[in-house]
Amino acid sequence: MNLREMLAEECIAVHRTLPDKEAVLREAARLAAGSAQLSQMDESAILDGFKQRESLGSTGFGKGVAIPHCRLAGVPRFVIGALTLAKGVDFDALDGNPVKLVVFIVAPEEESTEHIRVLSTVSQVLNDPTVVAELLASQTPQALYEGFLHHAPHKGEELPPGRQGKLLMVFVQEEDLLDRVLQVFSSISSQTTMILEAESPGARLRQMPLFASFWNMENHRFNRLVVSIVSAQMVNETVRRLEQAVGDYRRKPGVLIAVQDLFYLGGTLLP
Repeated sequence: MNLREMLAEECIAVHRTLPDKEAVLREAARLAAGSAQLSQMDESAILDGFKQRESLGSTGFGKGVAIPHCRLAGVPRFVIGALTLAKGVDFDALDGNPVKLVVFIVAPEEESTEHIRVLSTVSQVLNDPTVVAELLASQTPQALYEGFLHHAPHKGEELPPGRQGKLLMVFVQEEDLLDRVLQVFSSISSQTTMILEAESPGARLRQMPLFASFWNMENHRFNRLVVSIVSAQMVNETVRRLEQAVGDYRRKPGVLIAVQDLFYLGGTLLP
């Protein structure tokens, strides 16, 4: 996955004045259809793809940003484009705020896993208010294009078959932080990532009559463990993204990250 190769320079526009969400999706479809990769695609098919996805729930994820996306048959490769709006448009966003920055994705129909990674990575880039403000300030399509490329992560190395990686574990005690952690892992290439529901020793001990008086149900805490196998070359980048997503976990309790060498790695899991 490489966002820098997916971003199409001809699919960038700035300061568009559009009346509503429908017009925004139509403009995104028009820009996408103008890319070299989608020149054979019907603009109406792209628009229908965006609309079908919006029917499942708004892609306006908040903070003035929306990421319309769809998977379509006949699309040869991922295409990413972006446009800024002169005035905010009601996009049925999760936080109710009008949308001013739109980054859209058109993906091959069969690339569901890669689509998740691309979507997660784009959302991470746009989750930083300073990045969004910088992109909205772009006065030309070229400036918006270069600004997005500046913040897009570099391509990380894939984990070759049979090569040992690192075991990365993240202990999470806040549910909203878990969502951010999962976005990070969804955006990287890994052999497997799993979420384990965990409990403290106290939670187990309070179920034993002998220790019942020492703990009460009010002390029950949210506990999850995210376990992932990543390439050694991606460990530092993954930890960096985690810190960017959850804040300074060294000072704020609720997140703990551990990295461990693997003595042996064999086999594969179902997707």
